[in-house]
Amino acid sequence: MKNKIIVCENVVKIQITAQFINLTLPFTIYVFS
Repeated sequence: MKNKIIVCENVVKIQITAQFINLTLPFTIYVFS
């Protein structure tokens, strides 16, 4: 059961990180281009 909870937390962290990258990447490209 504990392993499933850890997996769920990791998935959430990955999703949040992916969303953050998707938001900041266009801005970063705009700034540095």
